[in-house]
Order: sequence, then C-alpha cells, then structure tokens
Amino acid sequence: MEGSVDAGRQRVLDELALAGKTAFDKLPVPSRSAPLLFSHLIRYRIEAERVVRATRGWMMCGDPVLRGMLVEQLRIGAKLTTLLGDVDRWLCALMDPQDRTFELRELIARYGWPDVDLADLEADEF
Repeated sequence: MEGSVDAGRQRVLDELALAGKTAFDKLPVPSRSAPLLFSHLIRYRIEAERVVRATRGWMMCGDPVLRGMLVEQLRIGAKLTTLLGDVDRWLCALMDPQDRTFELRELIARYGWPDVDLADLEADEF
C-alpha cells in the first residue's frame, strides 16, 4: 500500500482525517498513511476484542456479585461490539475496497489460507 492508494482506501483515510481535522490542517490526506492506519486499527481491534471477551470461559458462578459482574460485562461487551462496527468497516475497506467475498475452499486452494477449524483455534485462545 505504499505510494498512492485506490479510491476505496482513500475514502477511509479521508473519513478518519476529517474526524481529527483542525483549523491548521490545509494539506491533502497522505496516502502513505494507509499501512500505518491499518496496523494501528488491527492492533486496536484485537485489544478491544480481548475486552469484549473478558468473561468468556465462565461456566457458572455461585456468587451473586460476581454473577452480576459477568452480566454487566456481557452487556458492556455487546455495546462495545456495536461501537466497533466502524473499525471493522475501515479495516475491511483497507483490506479490500471492492468488498469481494470468497468461498473458503477458494481461499484454501488459490491463496494459501490455512485449512484449519478456526472455531477450534479460537476456543483454545480463551
């Protein structure tokens, strides 16, 4: 993504630049920001997902205070997930502004996608 970027990626850069714009900003948004933006957004999204999933793994809880904590953390996590929709949209647009979709078998055959059960891997993470 070095140098110029396509219109789809540039829209993401412009959208975020507008959110942080000050009266001193007169220059056009540099396209060289795309790789740095993607890197920061993906790290942010991973860390946010850790917060959202902080209560995973609890099977049951006898303590009413802890149970209340779990209920509230799940409620907050659901709200965070909704708020992260923009971050997900930006990441998707930076990865593929054309918003293409692929069948899993095509990803495996043509693009070297790992042929593993991602749900199993995810379960092992938490």
